[in-house]
Amino acid sequence: MSNSASHLLDRNAELTRVESLLDNTARGVSGLLVVRGLAGTGRTTVLSRGCQSARDRGFVVLSACASPCDRDFALGIVRQLLEPVCYAPSGPDRDAQLGETVAEAIQVLEAESLDGKGDASRGELQTLLRLVAMVAVRRPVLVAVDDLQWADVPSLHWLNWLLCPGKDLPVAGLISISESERSADTSVIDEILSCAQQLRLGPLTEVSTGSLAEAFLGAAPDEAFARACHVATGGNPATVRTLLAALADDGVKPTAAVAPTLRDLDVPQLLPSLYSRMRRVSPYAPSLARAVAVLGDQARLDWAAAIAGVEGAVAAEVVSSLTRAGVLSGTPDALTFTCALARTALLGDFAEVDRAVAHSRAACLLYQDAASAESVASHLLQSPALDAPWACDVLHAAARTAMIEGRQRTAVSYLRRLLRGSLDNNRRATALISLGRTELGVEVPSAVEHLVSGLEKLDDPRMWVETARTASQALGLTAGYDTGIALLKEARAKIGQEHPSQAAVDCESDLVALEVSQISSAGDGCARLANLESVDRAGEPAQTVTALRSYQASQLGESAETTVHLAELALAGGDLGDGALPPTLALLALIRADALASALRHCDDGLRDAQCAAFPPMLAVMRSLRAQVALRLGRVTDAWADAQTAVECFDSLGLGFVPGAVSWAVAPLVEALAERGEFSNALALLQARGLAGPLPESLPSTYVLYSRGRLHAALGDARRGREDLLLCGRWWHALGARSPSVGPWRSEAALAVAALGDGPEACRLAEEELELARRWGTPGVVGRAMRAVGALTGGRMGIELLTASVDVLEGSPARLELARALGDLGAALRHAGRNSHARERSGSTLRSTSPAAAGPTHSAIDSATSYAPPAAVAVAPRGHARPG
Repeated sequence: MSNSASHLLDRNAELTRVESLLDNTARGVSGLLVVRGLAGTGRTTVLSRGCQSARDRGFVVLSACASPCDRDFALGIVRQLLEPVCYAPSGPDRDAQLGETVAEAIQVLEAESLDGKGDASRGELQTLLRLVAMVAVRRPVLVAVDDLQWADVPSLHWLNWLLCPGKDLPVAGLISISESERSADTSVIDEILSCAQQLRLGPLTEVSTGSLAEAFLGAAPDEAFARACHVATGGNPATVRTLLAALADDGVKPTAAVAPTLRDLDVPQLLPSLYSRMRRVSPYAPSLARAVAVLGDQARLDWAAAIAGVEGAVAAEVVSSLTRAGVLSGTPDALTFTCALARTALLGDFAEVDRAVAHSRAACLLYQDAASAESVASHLLQSPALDAPWACDVLHAAARTAMIEGRQRTAVSYLRRLLRGSLDNNRRATALISLGRTELGVEVPSAVEHLVSGLEKLDDPRMWVETARTASQALGLTAGYDTGIALLKEARAKIGQEHPSQAAVDCESDLVALEVSQISSAGDGCARLANLESVDRAGEPAQTVTALRSYQASQLGESAETTVHLAELALAGGDLGDGALPPTLALLALIRADALASALRHCDDGLRDAQCAAFPPMLAVMRSLRAQVALRLGRVTDAWADAQTAVECFDSLGLGFVPGAVSWAVAPLVEALAERGEFSNALALLQARGLAGPLPESLPSTYVLYSRGRLHAALGDARRGREDLLLCGRWWHALGARSPSVGPWRSEAALAVAALGDGPEACRLAEEELELARRWGTPGVVGRAMRAVGALTGGRMGIELLTASVDVLEGSPARLELARALGDLGAALRHAGRNSHARERSGSTLRSTSPAAAGPTHSAIDSATSYAPPAAVAVAPRGHARPG
């Protein structure tokens, strides 16, 4: 701690008053100044500064500090004041007359009758007063007494006589009194106050609190930190210093991030002085204060008395004294702590068993008094042993309220506490399912566990089917496809004639969606989709089935137009926010078909739906898909932002390192990082997420493989790039995907293969993709395939193909692909010595783009084209590619 930490803050006006008192006394005008305030406000420090200033001026300083034990020690304060004068060595100021008076004073002070509880006579007090008067004749005197409220009665009378007005002596009185303590004789205190000037020390300002924080912690605090520190301590200087000293010991920095934690910080260093103040009030004060701490913001006097086991009238008197002492504030119906840290410290000092008992009493009291369910439930959380029959209903009601208000984590805590109680099998099943559904927005792996456990105990067939569908959605997020498939098959078997046909269709659709998402079951899913009944009770095609058919059309690559038509029909209901997998697959089909404007609109709608439904998993999925759209549009920064946010959202749900849904976010994030030239960060991301090695054989993993393969190739590791891209192609083939719209793995693999010297195989892969792309028909897919063939072909024919690629991509929303094609065309033209043509073509193309698209395209040319391995073009064989 620096020296400035001991500086007296916010007390300049008070110190000026002290200096004025000393100035007047030096001129022969006596006076009395009383410094008032609660404990810890700096009264002692002000007196100390005053005493030092008086010594510097040549005053004789007579000082004393009272304590509770002085009340029973007659003239104890007078002894402290006069003993230094009486027993000081003789000096030039001590003449015979003064020496005689000193001797008389010593005789009074040493009288046996004053050693215990005896009272001084008037004559004895006059002797002691005469001593001060004789000293004051020689030099001005300052009489300073700290904590006068604890002084013994004879000393109070003596001080009253000494300091009362009308005496023509240069004697100044500087006294401090605590507003939170009672005096042994309030009438004498009142007399002293009646002839004194008074000043009251209040709390520190927020600015001064910040200055102290800088002094203690060695850095200027953030504004939020200073404000939080001021609120947590109530601005009490002693409490502020204690808090900051504790933070300094722990190496805490005064940042805004720390600010929210200060109010609930346990600072046990506060307890000794706090307990001391409370025990002086009453032996019941600590237990009542702890009861108020347990009750928190809903503390009522009668509740606190019942928890502490203190009779009502006694409790009222004690609480009144604690309020005067500055420990508590508020009214009998709403008690609170003046300093939030005091409450936390008291709770921290509470034995765990005793605290649980107190919370149990509080829960019972509040329940009997018809308090809100959440008020009661907050205490049930802290009393695990309480297992009353009414507790289950209260916890369930509190959880419902929290869910309605969007406080899912609070609802989860109530439901978890509910499960610790005694429940029959049906109620336990219901509680487990409620907990699992709620945890979907908080911690998905736990949600899966509780939903499956609830299904094991559930008897209601209809609820079983609904819960199995919910559990299967969660299992899809954690790559638990096999378990989800098994649950949906069992649910399908439970659907009888009494269930609507739509329930069977929806269950079957969910089953297909899971099956086509992993390689081992993709064939079963495709066969099941072909046989799926697609008519609901109204005789119209079921949207879930239409969604799956749009996805299948994008896989097969037969018609982009058909894919878009089916996907738009499937998404017309706007139900993307509920977490169902089939609509998500329909949105993926739109992206594959380069219907990017429509896909972006549905992503935005899905985000709004998920926000309204308070369903974070779907927020993460929608951001992941929107990142894919942004990449295709060439909006690399937008893609990076969405993908990064999605990863963070998956992390908050406990899915950040679980193979499955997080792959949807990691894949576009790797792509975006690489497009920005941040190759090392992209590789580090894969390694940190456990996605640099073997992956689960699932649909999300294929996108990671594709991004990882391109990244390796861009880093010059053509062998690993080829391996990942070819494996990606095999997996997509196993999933039923033939179309290059799913992912242009062939053209990317061709570049890596060419870099390894296998020209014929590279050309075969590129030409195969171009043939499939032309069948699919969208400009983005066709232009991308032509670019790869042109780059591999080289020479004049290669330039023609690259030129055709640019021409095709100009009519596509795929601006990033246009930027890459322009980059490759420019490189080929420069290689052929046609530099001016290269500049002219690039400039005219960019000028022709819309302002909205031009920005991303320009930036992409500068940075994104480096993602493709440049060596591939240099080593590519010629003569094997057929210009289409």
